Amino acid sequence: TTGAVDTAMLILKPDKATFDTVVDEFYNVPYDPVTGWDNTDNTDLGPGGILKYVFDNELMPDAIELDRCIYSNNADDTCNTAPYDEIVGYNLSNDICGQPWMCTYDLDQQGWSDETIMMCDTFLKHWVNLRTDFAQNSLNQAVTETNGDYHVEIYHGLCNGQGPVNYIPVLTDDQNGDYHVEIYHGLCNGQGPVNYIPVLTDVPELLNCVEGSTVFNGCDGTFTTDTVSPVGQGAEVSLNIEFPQQCDVFYAPPGVNGATVIDFSGTAEIRTNGIADTSMVFVIDRSGSTCDVHSLGCAGDENSDSQNDDILDCEILAILGLIDKVREDGTVSHVGLVSFSSALLTVSPATIELPLTDINIMDSNLVHAIENSIRAIDCGGATNYAAGVEKACEVIDSSTTEDNVVVFISDGLPTRGGAPANFCNKKSIFHTVALGPGTSCESADTPTSLGEIASSTEGTCQEVQNVPDIRLLLKKIAATKFTSISASTHATESSVNFGCNDVDGYTNSLNIPCAQLEDYCGDWLAGPDFADYLGRTGDDACCACGGGVFNDYGELDQFGSDIANPNTLIATRYEHTAIVHPGEHTICTQVTGLSAGVPGINIQCKQILVCNHPDDF
Repeated sequence: TTGAVDTAMLILKPDKATFDTVVDEFYNVPYDPVTGWDNTDNTDLGPGGILKYVFDNELMPDAIELDRCIYSNNADDTCNTAPYDEIVGYNLSNDICGQPWMCTYDLDQQGWSDETIMMCDTFLKHWVNLRTDFAQNSLNQAVTETNGDYHVEIYHGLCNGQGPVNYIPVLTDDQNGDYHVEIYHGLCNGQGPVNYIPVLTDVPELLNCVEGSTVFNGCDGTFTTDTVSPVGQGAEVSLNIEFPQQCDVFYAPPGVNGATVIDFSGTAEIRTNGIADTSMVFVIDRSGSTCDVHSLGCAGDENSDSQNDDILDCEILAILGLIDKVREDGTVSHVGLVSFSSALLTVSPATIELPLTDINIMDSNLVHAIENSIRAIDCGGATNYAAGVEKACEVIDSSTTEDNVVVFISDGLPTRGGAPANFCNKKSIFHTVALGPGTSCESADTPTSLGEIASSTEGTCQEVQNVPDIRLLLKKIAATKFTSISASTHATESSVNFGCNDVDGYTNSLNIPCAQLEDYCGDWLAGPDFADYLGRTGDDACCACGGGVFNDYGELDQFGSDIANPNTLIATRYEHTAIVHPGEHTICTQVTGLSAGVPGINIQCKQILVCNHPDDF
């Protein structure tokens, strides 16, 4: 059996890129049961349908059509003269040669040409040889003696006479029934299907997908997961899944090889919990280049250095605006400030301009002290990332908050200091900003980069070519937002399996990727003690450990939401459809969000069952 997989077309996999193209189209091209793939009237939802769509639409211009006589020869008049040694695959699933287990050679020969007779003889003999080899070399129990006398030259003793009742099966164990022994050869104890003696004496009862039943036997209907997860300590992300639900059963439409379309829908929100427990440290580049260009159109002379509207002025004003925002949102409790360049005679490589200070104490003197500390920065020196990271961690390591965020801004590549020796002892995330023309997140010619600093701490790096845009970008970094709402299959027992992929970009808290965690599955390095910032373990994220993703359905479509909650910072509704094949699946929906630069994730998984249409059994 092929488990309802369409074998009418032979799928070859010449390279991974070609295979990935077919899979991507399968998941992304819209399908309608009436109008087919992308309104092409190709309504086959199985492999044959998507392959026809891909090749008909010339998505692979270098593709060639396979020769049926070589790859699926059925010995008809079109193909019965093909050289046998060139044939890759033959087809016995039609009415020409017939199936060997039907023992109908004399009946099938009606109207055959001499060429078809010769070709079918060859195919049948080859199949019989395969069965014989399997029976002799692959089974660890007694097999029947093949001494049938019907067309021995073709069936080699597998048939006692004409018709399927005369076919001699492989196994004999317990086949000692006494009902019409001359016909059933011990396979029946009496009349009716209840008296049939199966090949296996301990056959599991078929519990699911029987006669249209919508009951998913073996599924735990009481299983639940947390619907709310923290986004730092000051906010939480909530996911309400409407569809699919735990133990849902889906039946495919008839004639589509069991594949069916299921819906994803629900709502998500991020809300404040009234606890501002995040420290935010700003690391600002004060190297000489930050004062080189004036009149940028984003600030005045914010630090009173008689140099008006330069990059440093823009940085200062953007940070002051961000402090106002996080104070209003109630997501950050303390802020600090570090400035960096390289050592000059009168300029140290990095300076703590403002130690961690509570921004929620509404003391006018304190508010002015914070602002004055930020406005007092002056420029000079070269760019030294390592010194900035070191001083930022000195501030962070004095923090008493659970979550710590560093906003690291520079207008140039590092020209001094090398790579950071290490990062903070306390959990912290660096969000870096490459500010101005010619500055980028990545640099192959320097010992470190803004991108490396961010990725090492599970943060983000963003490039801002237009300096005045820094004010809007900083507010976006601290804003409350959804970064992803997606769905995927995390475990599957299906008739079609596209394989497992590790969770994209996963590393544990020690920055060890899945490729290096294989020897630690079920052990400490792949367990919760070393989960990543989002709480994901190697056992959950890595295929070698039994986790990973089998089918990624991608981002779900987001719409406006009417959730009315005074604590809600942002809310959305999501909807999507995906094609799922027959079998048992664990379908996971996950929402990832940010609040004050701190990420959070809620993942909920549901077991579902997809059945073939009853007419297809």
